[in-house]
Amino acid sequence: MSNQGQNRFERSDRNQEQRRLYTIQSFPEIPPGVAIMPFKDFQEQGIRPALDPGGIERDFLGIPTVELRVKHDTDVSKTNPDRHPTSARTFEPPLLRRDWWEDWAQDEHLHMHGPYDQTIPAVQRLRIASSHFQRFRRFPGNVFHALWESTFKIYAGIRGTTPVWQKASDPPYGEENISDDDFEDGGEKQAKFPPRVLPREPYELYDVRPPIVENDDQIRVLLDAARQKKDARAETFLADPAKAIQIFLSSYMVNNGLTLSDRNLVNAPHLLRFFVNFLLRNQVFTEDTCVDSLKRAVDVIDLASSELPLTSTISKALPDEFSAACQNCWGSSVDGYLAATVDPFESALLAENIEIVKSEDVLAQDADATIVDEGGWSSTTPAIDWQPTPSATLVELFGPTTLPLTHAAGAVEQSVRRILSISRPLDETNNTSAVAEEHTLLTRMCAVEMGPWLDCESDDTTPTILRAGNKSHALENRITMMVEPKAAEHLRVGMGIAGVWVQLTRLSDEGDSQPSEDLWFLEKLTSVLPSYWIV
Repeated sequence: MSNQGQNRFERSDRNQEQRRLYTIQSFPEIPPGVAIMPFKDFQEQGIRPALDPGGIERDFLGIPTVELRVKHDTDVSKTNPDRHPTSARTFEPPLLRRDWWEDWAQDEHLHMHGPYDQTIPAVQRLRIASSHFQRFRRFPGNVFHALWESTFKIYAGIRGTTPVWQKASDPPYGEENISDDDFEDGGEKQAKFPPRVLPREPYELYDVRPPIVENDDQIRVLLDAARQKKDARAETFLADPAKAIQIFLSSYMVNNGLTLSDRNLVNAPHLLRFFVNFLLRNQVFTEDTCVDSLKRAVDVIDLASSELPLTSTISKALPDEFSAACQNCWGSSVDGYLAATVDPFESALLAENIEIVKSEDVLAQDADATIVDEGGWSSTTPAIDWQPTPSATLVELFGPTTLPLTHAAGAVEQSVRRILSISRPLDETNNTSAVAEEHTLLTRMCAVEMGPWLDCESDDTTPTILRAGNKSHALENRITMMVEPKAAEHLRVGMGIAGVWVQLTRLSDEGDSQPSEDLWFLEKLTSVLPSYWIV
């Protein structure tokens, strides 16, 4: 076939294809019994705002609507965007920010690195496991720096600290490092600052002067001593992890000032729980003694989770208003004791011919001062009526009471006592004797039975009877501390309270057949100890 004939057939095929594409098909026949409404007669009915029980969206004629297969961002009402939606809304609570330990707990099962090679020394396994524990974890800044990197890792011997020394040829840091060559022609003085200090314990260098070294051999001795100290700490931790963690969560945190932040009281138990469970789950140690000690450490951590934050709460709640009212009525019982402790210090100053100026002498002197008015035009200063903070009284707490007439402050004791029991207030009474006044205290206040804690080894207070009362009292006796109910709700049996206790004694027992109750109040709080306290 010639090319001309082939082109004719191709043009014919294209024409047929075009006719097929642009030809409109005829409408199908209307089925019998079906009536089609003309468009001019159609009226829009709209969608019902509420769903039917079956959850199907219908219009006002009851005809179900057809859901579009594809959703678009513009599928909203254009004429009335504030109208109620056609579908029922479900309430979704706002997303609350979770704590870091909740985020860790969600992905903790993914942190698997064990079992570990038991032929490796235990100290080295501990350090390798701590590196694996830290890997792929998102530490909050206050947890990583305050509790993990610069505190617990050093305490457990996981990492060491670089010793600080000063070469004999180097001048000390300070003004000696600033020379006249550092600034010229009125330029600013540029001080030389010491290098960045590596992480270390909070009070490791407190009141310690750096040793002066003459050569590199002396520096090497300091580095070897620091390495030996790190290894000794790791061996002590592995010898009894439960005891080591018990010390860390009690006396170590107090001595290093970690309990001054409420966040540390909450974060420390959570951090150690994750670390100890990581060691157990990954079988870092298989020795029975070490595994049993780690399991006991979990019990200590669980106890610290509830009691360690309470040490701050109780410290803010005690002494309560009842203690302040007792001091307002009978005066402070510790002023004389505190003054006696200052006398040796004043004696040492007088021996050096140093004049001692007391605060009461300064307040009694007349002072000349110039009032400087720095206010601008038409400036005014509002009048401020400074008043002392009102102190609580027994009348405000109990109403008309004869307690100041029937009782007085007796023995005064400074000690650490453990909470044995907490009793709620008793029933009311209408008597007016000294026994009734004591019973009134028991109906308004909580009675907290305190036992001696003579072996707590706390540095805050040494058990001492500061003043003997009319009744015989020994440090081994139990006492009943009166506490307001709102403060007693924070107390827990087993926890310790260190401070100064004052006894309430009757002025006379005439006409009272019942013996006097051994009631005390806390005048001064020194510290609050958890039940697992150890030094």
